[in-house]
Amino acid sequence: MINRKPLPTLEYLHSLFLYEPETGLLRWKVSRCAQRRIGDAAGWNTDTWYVQIRIDRQIYTAHSIIWKMVTGEDPSELIDHKNGVKNDNRWDNLREASLSENQANSGIRRHNQSGAKGVSKSRNLWEARICFHGKHVRLGRYATKEEAHSAYRKAAAETHGEFARFE
Repeated sequence: MINRKPLPTLEYLHSLFLYEPETGLLRWKVSRCAQRRIGDAAGWNTDTWYVQIRIDRQIYTAHSIIWKMVTGEDPSELIDHKNGVKNDNRWDNLREASLSENQANSGIRRHNQSGAKGVSKSRNLWEARICFHGKHVRLGRYATKEEAHSAYRKAAAETHGEFARFE
């Protein structure tokens, strides 16, 4: 269970928003100020590209609100964006995930200089590594970046299953 503030009640959320599952947008059903009109898209993109929405002076992520509006319950874990696009809140792009699963579905880190997820240069060879349940596992050293990335892809498919992300 993730420790987070509880969302407003389901009834209250449905009184505030209309959710469009095909576009992923939440639209306001009410207008409480000059900047917010009925039918306007709710929320804003943060610097991390998640959509956030202010409700009664509290800030929530749009994907958590959507999860509750569709399922009727607060998320029990994290909400993962299957395609890795953090502001794509279409219903078919959302799923619950553990922290480990959510991290497995992340893309290449900014500091990765090889351009291949799970691969780094080690001396004159390419090293493949994977992280699973917080443990880093070395998969071996290879003559080419492609061989190392192939080893990472195989290990990721086996350990992360549907949450595996290769790029």
